[in-house]
Amino acid sequence: MVSKPEKSKHDIRVLILAAGRGRRLMPYTADRPKCLVEVGGRPILFYQLRALEKHGIKNVVIVVGYQAEKIKDYVRDNFSGLKVEFVYNPDYLSTNDIYSLYLARSYLNDGVIILDSDVLFHSKMLSELSEYHSGRSAICVRVGSCGDEEMKVGVNSKGMVVRLSKGLPPEETVGESMGISFFSDKFSNYLSRTLEKIIDMGGILLYREAAIERVISEHAEPLHLLNISRYPAIEIDFPEDIERAEKEILPQIIGEFKLTQYR
Repeated sequence: MVSKPEKSKHDIRVLILAAGRGRRLMPYTADRPKCLVEVGGRPILFYQLRALEKHGIKNVVIVVGYQAEKIKDYVRDNFSGLKVEFVYNPDYLSTNDIYSLYLARSYLNDGVIILDSDVLFHSKMLSELSEYHSGRSAICVRVGSCGDEEMKVGVNSKGMVVRLSKGLPPEETVGESMGISFFSDKFSNYLSRTLEKIIDMGGILLYREAAIERVISEHAEPLHLLNISRYPAIEIDFPEDIERAEKEILPQIIGEFKLTQYR
């Protein structure tokens, strides 16, 4: 049997989920989608796409919904060097992120990085995550205590991820999922089929982590924990997160971005 050539990081596809309304970020999202809310004078999406460019990752898929055209226009005006495709979720008001991922499932036939559009992070996290292209799947986790809002991570005795849920008891968790993950070809294929089953059963309001858990449990697919606690990162859900991002996170990562190249 001829082995499949190892994927270069330049060939890795990144799928960004950006369809949601972002109600919790009001009034910042009254006139723009969540990913275009500015931190330090630049949209969150700017920092994400610039990080991808920095690491030579050019294949991007963005699932859009709320004010989709503004995202499309921004990307086309500022990131012409990336190969970006868009998937539209017309039901963004009545579905959760599992449905957005379901609509983009045709892009899950190969190894893929899945990224929430509201995360501001140090680009070195991508360097570590892209090393998993050899076939191992991994999820970025900030190890430590979690509150009620965070997507919590549970592991087995070998330190492999087996649970992903906001409802996990804190004592059964090791930390918070930061909304950035890499899934191998095999995991991605299982995930695509699992998404179809869940949506067929009416699970449009679930988080995508429900599908990831099922792949782990039903197919025994390993999911590694990538501890990114040493890197500055924040998920921006509430107005107070913007202030924290500008005061605490952005000063630590701003050197990664050559802002003079952009408007």
